[in-house]
Amino acid sequence: MRRRWDFGWAIKDLVHYARAPTYWTIWKLLLPSFLHGPSIHEREKRHKGISNSSLQGLRGIAAAIVFHRHLLMSFSKFPDYGHGVDKTIELGLANRWIHQLPFLRLIYSGGAMVQIFFIVSGYTQSLKPLQLMQREQWDAVHKSLSSAIFRRGFRLFLPTLAAAMLIAVSVWLGMYEWGSKFRNTWFEEDPNELSRERTLSSQAWVTFQSFKGLLDVWNWDEYSPHFNPHMWTIAVEFRCSLAVQFTLLGLSMAQPVPRVMILTGMIWYCHDHGQWDCVCFLGGLFLANINVTCRLRTGGETCHLGPRYPARPGWEGGSKVKTILGSVVFLAGLYLMGYPKKDGLYTPGYRKMASYTPDNWVDHRFWSAWGAFFVVASITNAPVLACLFENSLFQYLGKISYAMYLVHGPVLHMIAFVFVPMAWLVTGKENIVYRVLGFEVATCFVTIPILVWTADLFWRFVDVPCGEFTFWLKTKIWVA
Repeated sequence: MRRRWDFGWAIKDLVHYARAPTYWTIWKLLLPSFLHGPSIHEREKRHKGISNSSLQGLRGIAAAIVFHRHLLMSFSKFPDYGHGVDKTIELGLANRWIHQLPFLRLIYSGGAMVQIFFIVSGYTQSLKPLQLMQREQWDAVHKSLSSAIFRRGFRLFLPTLAAAMLIAVSVWLGMYEWGSKFRNTWFEEDPNELSRERTLSSQAWVTFQSFKGLLDVWNWDEYSPHFNPHMWTIAVEFRCSLAVQFTLLGLSMAQPVPRVMILTGMIWYCHDHGQWDCVCFLGGLFLANINVTCRLRTGGETCHLGPRYPARPGWEGGSKVKTILGSVVFLAGLYLMGYPKKDGLYTPGYRKMASYTPDNWVDHRFWSAWGAFFVVASITNAPVLACLFENSLFQYLGKISYAMYLVHGPVLHMIAFVFVPMAWLVTGKENIVYRVLGFEVATCFVTIPILVWTADLFWRFVDVPCGEFTFWLKTKIWVA
């Protein structure tokens, strides 16, 4: 009989997971997954995605907007400013473009999307344990939280490490340097450049030393690794995920009303100290707790809560009142999320709001956090709004969103930095029309297709296998 602690079979299993799928042809391996047909999704059966499909779609849109912002910031400073803030003298920006108006500027407001990521993450991590708590399945609650805490670090950092090593190889081959030099023929300032080492091993070691900073859970400052500064959110995600899991564990035996009261107090405490990241994650937990409690008690889901929590009639999911209220909250959230990163105090439409920002908060973090909270709350409670995010395109973007987040930095350096200036060689950039035309041609026909293709490959061959490996590792060392 095989013992649980016998790792002889584990080595064979590792070889099995690492073996290349020889029954696929090379051309099929390289095609994006949406061109493969249903067979490509067989490996996803054990890799469960986000439990709420509308939030998965929202996460996909947020990842695309983050990429759009970083792409624009590589060539201009206007995304940081709202409409009507004259920066002609300092930056040569009049900031009078229509896309800088509230609501419209959300197409590149990547900072607000970070709050969306955090609230959605807190919501989805809390959903299953809260459902088990409401059903009073305490053993299952403990197993669920134990599994989540064990797997969280692996799921976040294994794909990140793989992306870091791919960047190290690209830098060592000179692909970053080539892209930066091409871009700098048009702009005076240099982008974040990485030093090129003499050997590949030295390049990998330098990159790994920077990667280790993401593992420092004791440092609550924003740490940006030099190989990809966009990855600063990974460390925040890990720390705050642990905070969510420990909070769920500590409140797992509490009754619903005291649980909400204690959780509200924790959010207020973090809010009072300006810990915007914890506020977002615990805010997602708060929304999940309210939604699970209300839906189970009103019979929105099939379950048995026992005599302590009898079911009672409630609003219908598609009631007009709920839809109207949800739409108003949704629009209010979008407006708040449009708060500019810089000079909000001088931006028409946001001047008054800036004066109400608490002392411990950065103004754009504060208002974007509240806006993201309203958006997620409305989507999770108004079926009409949820349907907007459940189409196949947004669902696909949601599936590859983490991969897109990890690989969009290298795509910017090696693709966008080259092809946008090349497009300007054709269109010219003497006026704003030619400049926008060249930018959009390079972005829509080159950069975006390569980004989606690269993210799809990374998702299938790195992200999903990392999830499978983490699940396999848990089964090998778990007692039950």
